[in-house]
Amino acid sequence: KGRGRPKKQSKPKKRSTTDPDATMATSCKKIIAEPCYKQHGAVDDAFGIVVDIDITTGGTSEGSQLPDQVKRIEENTGRKIETLSCDAGYGNGKNYEHLEQRNIDAIIPPKNPGKNGKGIPLSKFKYDARNKTIKCPCNKILTPRTKSKLGVTYRAKAKDCNNCRLRSQCFGFTSASRTVTIVPGYDALLRARRRHKEPDEKFTRTYSRHQWKIEGMHGEAKTQHGLRRAVRRGLANMSIQAYLTAAVINLKRLAKYAGGFGGFICSFFECICVYLAIQMRCKEVREKIRSKPYFEKLAEEAGLAKPLVKSRVPELAEAIILGLEKLEIQHPVAEGVAKLIKDRCDGVRRS
Repeated sequence: KGRGRPKKQSKPKKRSTTDPDATMATSCKKIIAEPCYKQHGAVDDAFGIVVDIDITTGGTSEGSQLPDQVKRIEENTGRKIETLSCDAGYGNGKNYEHLEQRNIDAIIPPKNPGKNGKGIPLSKFKYDARNKTIKCPCNKILTPRTKSKLGVTYRAKAKDCNNCRLRSQCFGFTSASRTVTIVPGYDALLRARRRHKEPDEKFTRTYSRHQWKIEGMHGEAKTQHGLRRAVRRGLANMSIQAYLTAAVINLKRLAKYAGGFGGFICSFFECICVYLAIQMRCKEVREKIRSKPYFEKLAEEAGLAKPLVKSRVPELAEAIILGLEKLEIQHPVAEGVAKLIKDRCDGVRRS
């Protein structure tokens, strides 16, 4: 027989027989676990453009994805990240240490320390990162003993704990001395906790924007673009669906912030509908989508505010007409579409 306590037999993990790539996971203990995937996304703070998307199985920890995400974002944008905001799921020591090494300001609320049974919590111990020692509430020294994936385990001397007045409050009677585990990047984690305890103006302002910027993107992808459900099975197919959804969201952002480009897109798609309606000889549909309110509705859906639409419709129509005159269109279908666009913009300009 081996030394130590016998290992508990783990329960057999459930798996999906129809989609083995999707692991069983849940976001809440009250909700039954089901096969799912997890999307890890990043947007820029100025316009909400999606700068990185990655899909993993539902059981993958989001906190472990941050270093790879930072690398991909800088490669995609060609710019160095100066400030990065994330939710508390990314608030671990490894990530704080990684961002400090890259000189990136981390706007990330740290995870709660959690309760360590009935003993004295780790927050009451003083960690000396330079000398790699820990001092307990009774000023006894704990030294590093073993190292594992979770971190470095520090242990006190048995003779120090036997005569300690806080022994009954610190650990159980079956143990000879107190042990604590220091996770990787613990000193960076402590600095993050101190900052979060008394947040500065930049931290408060940036994180408040983060909550609706990134969560808004995820919500938009689910409610407006069908990302709540996987269209096809498999991690590769789910990734394709997420990439296409991100591309559509970015096109909507471009239409919203690019001014004349947004108006051109609205007019172009409207005239495509006109052309199709003419081909179908549907007079009712044709007359409906030719109306000015419908044009303004399309522009608003593309992200242009209503007052901006009313004031800029003639200007955008004029710009589109000038642009069409410079094009050399030879295909008969393209000529028909261009004529419809020009006639529609000319009518809007005169109205």
